[in-house]
Amino acid sequence: KLPSASDALDNAAAKRTGVVLSNPFLEAELHKTASLERHVKMVNNDAHLQLKNGRKICWNYRKGRCRFGTNCQYAHDSDLSVEEAKTAVTIVTPISSGNKTNASKRKRPGLSDAIEPGKKVMKSYQQQHQMQGSGVR
Repeated sequence: KLPSASDALDNAAAKRTGVVLSNPFLEAELHKTASLERHVKMVNNDAHLQLKNGRKICWNYRKGRCRFGTNCQYAHDSDLSVEEAKTAVTIVTPISSGNKTNASKRKRPGLSDAIEPGKKVMKSYQQQHQMQGSGVR
């Protein structure tokens, strides 16, 4: 005759709690994840955080330090997905030839014709200019 299932389970539970190698914190964590996974399977891999469009993510770009730009072998957050890139190609219009000379030049900060100094600087400049014009130094 076989022993009853309830007796076997009671004996197993009693043995498990008294064992030195049992970890009550691990058991509590497993119980918590089991209750969470009752309806939905939880994902435990981080592949979606490491890959984008089948390429590894450029961590230098995320820190603002990637020097390769569009030539970078890794994926940037600003890269369009494959489906979006196909539709964007049909919408793009060519730039007129007159702007090519300006576009090819490297932009240098502070060397623009349209730059104007701040109000305080202009006010002090006007005051100095008026003082020099009146002869007072």
